Amino acid sequence: ETSLQLLARAARGSMRDALSILDQAIIFGKGKVEETGIHAMLGTIDQSYLYDLLEALIQKDGAKMLDIADAIEAKSLSFDSALQDLAGLFHSLALAQIAPGAISEDLPEYKQIFSLSEKFIPDDLQLFYQIALHGRADLGLAPDEYAGFTMALMRMLAFTPENSLGNIRISQSPSNTNQKKEMPSFDEKVNKSNINLEHTTHPALNVVTALSSDSCTNQSNDNWPVLVNQLKLNGMAKMLAQNCELKSLSTDNIELYLSAEHKHLLEKKYQDKIKIALNEHFGKHVHLKFYLGSITGMTPAELDNREKQAKQLQAIAAIESDPVVRELIDNFDAKLINSSIKPI
Repeated sequence: ETSLQLLARAARGSMRDALSILDQAIIFGKGKVEETGIHAMLGTIDQSYLYDLLEALIQKDGAKMLDIADAIEAKSLSFDSALQDLAGLFHSLALAQIAPGAISEDLPEYKQIFSLSEKFIPDDLQLFYQIALHGRADLGLAPDEYAGFTMALMRMLAFTPENSLGNIRISQSPSNTNQKKEMPSFDEKVNKSNINLEHTTHPALNVVTALSSDSCTNQSNDNWPVLVNQLKLNGMAKMLAQNCELKSLSTDNIELYLSAEHKHLLEKKYQDKIKIALNEHFGKHVHLKFYLGSITGMTPAELDNREKQAKQLQAIAAIESDPVVRELIDNFDAKLINSSIKPI
């Protein structure tokens, strides 16, 4: 049954392609249609690799993740396909959380999907999905595919909302996953009454700030995405602010990180407009500095993009789980064009 599921996925809904691939599989397997043979013929990734990767990610076991990458390389499997399938798995986990009915019970991995979905918070899934997509795009720029693939895995370990690089194990050791605390969502962090920023262990962000209660008029001002929305900015200056990430914030100084891909926005006139807007907002002179460097993905632009994607996923899940739509798909082999679905 699993072999037939693999053939059906490869055919992508086309009966003609399915029959053609089935004929090839029979020839390739010398009369036998088996899962290992199908994977070898199609060059696809054994799903067990992906589930093992996610279990290692949950445990923050970097060494185990690298071992799995080595095993994939040893079998000469495509790292591009691995990242594609990994993104697809993150999508399935997100659907399992938002619209469980959208996951077909006929899937061989049905139980594993729901078991894993309980171990991730929605914010994490959105972030890991983005990293997998960007990882595929970066494969052609990496020194080699192995380096590109493993760097994507390391980003998943490093760029978690917890920023807990210190908790990542570099050697395999037993772990107790029951002790893993659920991480509050980003919005919950913003709304906490204590606005003191703590030291983080991320190498690119060393935020050492303690804002006093009278340093600003709004407790959300230490949060850059919230602050950007409050500033009177437009055009390229606003775009620059939206693509920056907070490095440090004190009563008179603000330091921001900007990724190299957006360095074209770093013109003095746009910096000056942001500085003027900050002076007007705080009612005093503020020193503003920009740095080019790595970011964790918590820029206003990226957070807005994640929110839009989450709404899009919810809209797709709602349509896919609609009884009338399901009946059309089952009875008439209809297909949903996801790009045509827009959230209300």
